[in-house]
Amino acid sequence: MAVTHDPPVASLLRGDAVRSVTWAASVIVHEACHRFQYLRGVKRHGNRFPPNYEFSGRIAELECLKRQAEVLERLDAPAAEIAHVRAEDGRHYLRDQYGNYRVPTPDSWWDPSAFDPREVPRGK
Repeated sequence: MAVTHDPPVASLLRGDAVRSVTWAASVIVHEACHRFQYLRGVKRHGNRFPPNYEFSGRIAELECLKRQAEVLERLDAPAAEIAHVRAEDGRHYLRDQYGNYRVPTPDSWWDPSAFDPREVPRGK
């Protein structure tokens, strides 16, 4: 989700767009949630470039996954779709194209969770 673009732009993976109508709708809501988080971060920090953890990273993902699951439930989506979203741990952004997790370091620039003051430090 290109949250800083005006207008914002969501690029859906082909598999997400054609999997089912309910899945596509839930993915759009998930991505729109990131835009909402960005705007909330802009307001909270008073500038156009809030910290990345405001709209990405594990905690941001968990919030958007919750919204996505709520939409799936309201749409009476297949149980497998709801279960899949409910089972996510908010770290799907760390997976590579093969489904393996990249291992972030505490200073990983690509892992906003490493800088999120709401996160519990690793190893504690």
